[in-house]
Amino acid sequence: MFRSLIWPRLYIITELSRVALCALVLSMISCESATQGISRAAQSITNLAQSSTDTAEGIRDDADARGDDTTSDAADSIIDDQEEIIGNADGVLDRIPMVEDTVPWWASMIQRGSTALIAIGIIATFWYLGLGSIVKRIVWSMGLFIPGRAMRAAAIDLKHYESDNPVTMREGVAVRRSSDPAYEAARKLIKKRNGT
Repeated sequence: MFRSLIWPRLYIITELSRVALCALVLSMISCESATQGISRAAQSITNLAQSSTDTAEGIRDDADARGDDTTSDAADSIIDDQEEIIGNADGVLDRIPMVEDTVPWWASMIQRGSTALIAIGIIATFWYLGLGSIVKRIVWSMGLFIPGRAMRAAAIDLKHYESDNPVTMREGVAVRRSSDPAYEAARKLIKKRNGT
């Protein structure tokens, strides 16, 4: 008997877990920050330019040792160009703090929608697992969100409870108290308000 109740619930929990996992993966592979991309590219350009500068310096030193002025002049030209590239990349890196990242409208909409769906899924899971009735009873025991129908019924029953025929009214109140948690919470609240 219990297995027939547990397996469908476990299936729903696993499906909700899959959805949550997909949402987590999508958020992890979301768009990269523009400033991070610019910074990474400028740093890569600086590293590559420095590497080719080192190579050109090696070529120039070899050409100078052989007395090859043409190769040495070409290597000097490469070194000058690479130093200019490094200077420009450093300028980009210096200006990165002035760049402001913006989130596209569709990305913020997806983020808000995902958050809302996850919240609705959690609430639905709690309610499906039977935790909703526990939360409802706790809230009612604090005197919050008690239905108006239960409040009116409790008020009328408390008036009758204090009248002539106490045995039948007590039995009626006992039956309602045991069958309706909202009625019991409303009765306690009204009794506390009346000071009885």
